[in-house]
Amino acid sequence: MASIYGFTLKNRKTFQGFDWQGNQGNLHYKGKKVAWYNDSGNGGSCDIVYYDNAYAPILEETIKRYFKERPIITEYGELDGDEDLFMAELLQLMDDEKEYKKAVKKGYSCLVTYTDANTHFSYSMMCNEDTAQKMSNRTDITELKIYRSEKDFIIE
Repeated sequence: MASIYGFTLKNRKTFQGFDWQGNQGNLHYKGKKVAWYNDSGNGGSCDIVYYDNAYAPILEETIKRYFKERPIITEYGELDGDEDLFMAELLQLMDDEKEYKKAVKKGYSCLVTYTDANTHFSYSMMCNEDTAQKMSNRTDITELKIYRSEKDFIIE
C-alpha cells in the first residue's frame, strides 16, 4: 500500500467536485488512524481533522522532510510543501500503484510516468524493462518515475 514516511490513506472515496476530482479518506500513521482527510475538489484547501492533535506536528515535520528531499521546482521557482501538496503526492502515488498493479496483471514488468517537457502533459505507460531503460535516456521528458515493484510505492 502506498505510503510516505508512514502516512497512508485508507477507505479512499473519490467524487466529482466543482473544479476537479474530490477525495476523502482516513489518514493513518504507521497503521493507526489519526485523521480524516477531505478535499472537496472545489478549488479550496483540503481539510485534515485529527482524532488526536498529537499527530498534527508529526505530519508537519513529515511534510517538511518530504519536500526538503523532493523539492517541487516549477518555472516560477521552488514551492514550499504544505498539506495540500503532500496529500496530492500521496494520492498520485496511490493512483500510480493502482496502474502498476494493472500493468503487472497484463504481463508488463514496469510502469513509467513522466511529463513531456514541451507540452507539460503527464503520461503513464505500461512497459517492460528494456522500454523503461530507453525512457530513462530521453531528454525531452521530465519528472520520470519508473516503478518496478510494489516496494517502490513505500517511501521511507
